[in-house]
Amino acid sequence: IIEPHQKKKWETEFVPNNLGWIDETLELQRNDPGAPFSPASTFEYEILPNISNFTGPMDRPSPLNPFDVFVPGWQNYPILGPENIPPSNGKYLSIVNVDVWLNADNAASGNAVLREGRIVFGPTDNVLPENATETELFLHNRAITYTQKFLTNPDDALEPVSGMVYPMYDYLDTVSPPNVDDPTTRPPLVGVLVFSMFWFEFLRDILPDGSDGIIVVFQNECSPPFTYQIDGPRTKFLGSGDLHNSKFENMGQVRALHELLEASSSSSSSYNGIPVSSSFCPYTLSIYPSITMEEDHKTNDPFLYAALTALVFLFCSL
Repeated sequence: IIEPHQKKKWETEFVPNNLGWIDETLELQRNDPGAPFSPASTFEYEILPNISNFTGPMDRPSPLNPFDVFVPGWQNYPILGPENIPPSNGKYLSIVNVDVWLNADNAASGNAVLREGRIVFGPTDNVLPENATETELFLHNRAITYTQKFLTNPDDALEPVSGMVYPMYDYLDTVSPPNVDDPTTRPPLVGVLVFSMFWFEFLRDILPDGSDGIIVVFQNECSPPFTYQIDGPRTKFLGSGDLHNSKFENMGQVRALHELLEASSSSSSSYNGIPVSSSFCPYTLSIYPSITMEEDHKTNDPFLYAALTALVFLFCSL
C-alpha cells in the first residue's frame, strides 16, 4: 500500500534495492518437480521501474480505488508474464509494479479490505450460472485454460476457485491478531496478500474414512452456488447449483463462513487469525446427509450421530 507521497521513494529507492527475491523465486520454480510452469534457464524478467498500468507509468491511483493509494504488485509466485503480454526479445514483462487495483474484481475485493480491515473472499470462478450465455461460456473456458498453466493436475482447473485478499498490518504481536474492527485503533495496513484458493483444498483430508456421503453446498451473493460431496478424506465436485437431496431438507445445517471462523477463534480451535468480512460476498455453507450416508447406517440414531459428528469435524477444522 503506497500513499502518493511515498511513491517516489518506492520507485527510486525501495524497488531497485530489493529485487533479490526474483532470482530466488526463479530458482525455486526451476527446482520445483511439480511446477508445470518452471522457466527455462534463459528466462529473463523485466521489471517496470515505475508504478504502472500496462501501457505506462501512473501519475495517480487507479480510478477504481477511492482510497487514494497505489497498490503495486510486488512478490509473486509463480513468476509468469501477464497472459496478454507475450515475450518480447526473450523477456517477459512482469506484474511487479503494476497496480493490482486496475482490475475491477481485484478493486472490489481490495476496497472492501481497505474499508473493513478484514479478510475478503471474492466471487467464485469456474462455476457457470444456469442458462449461461455464450460470453459467459467463453470467459469460463478461457479461465480454465489459463488456470491449467499453474496446476500439476490440469483437471483441478475445472473445480471452483475464489480469490482471497488477506490484509497485512504493521503489527508485531505473533500470538494474537490485531483488533481491526475499530478504525481508530487499527494498525497501519501496509500491504495485501492476494491468492487463489480452490475450495476442494478447504474440504479434503479433514474427515476420516467411513464418514461418506456428506453434501456441502456453497453459496454467496456474488456468484452461482456449487456443491461438493465429502467421502472421508476425499471430495467430489458435483457441479453448479444446490444439488442436495430434498429428502434431507429438514436435516440441513446452514452456517455463515465468517461465523464458523469466529466461533473457531473464540473456542481455542484451529483458526486464530484476522476475521473474515461479513458484508462483502459473504459465503454460507449448507451441509446435508445423503442416500450414501443413510445406507451406511441402519437406524436413525447412529445415522444422526454420524451426521452431527461429521459436522463437528468439518466446522472445527476451519
